[in-house]
Amino acid sequence: MRRATRAALPPPGLVTAAVAAAFAALAALVLAACRLPERPTADLIVRNARVWTGNPDQPLAESVAVLGDRIVAVGTDRDVDRWRGRHDRGPGTRVIDAEGRLVVPGFNDAHVHFVSGGVSLENVRLKDARSPDEFVQRIVDYAKTLPPGARLVGNANARVGGLRLWA
Repeated sequence: MRRATRAALPPPGLVTAAVAAAFAALAALVLAACRLPERPTADLIVRNARVWTGNPDQPLAESVAVLGDRIVAVGTDRDVDRWRGRHDRGPGTRVIDAEGRLVVPGFNDAHVHFVSGGVSLENVRLKDARSPDEFVQRIVDYAKTLPPGARLVGNANARVGGLRLWA
């Protein structure tokens, strides 16, 4: 068995420096992997407002932040300002000063009365008639498709040319 000679080994200081550099690179990789992701910034902040929260424990707030189609923060102007994006780091955040006005959630109440909605789909469609003459003509044309004595049903009320017509 052959023994390594002292001249074949690298100097002790060089080994220590190489190990230290490898350890530093490994530590940097571990720290980078463990770093918390940055919080996204809000698309919109409405501040200086009276925001109705619907929460009996805190019925009003000063500010609200929106990201996409979600409310992500409601609270004081100072608390919600943490969601503000800086223009030097991206598109930034649109900020609206409500000047103390009341802000409430928007509701879209899209609903159908099931029975009458279904019945209207099977009967004469009047809501989009462009004139009173077309309105009447649709009724006449549809009535011709029904057996004698059948009931004719229209689809609620219609407004044609400024006139309110009922079917």
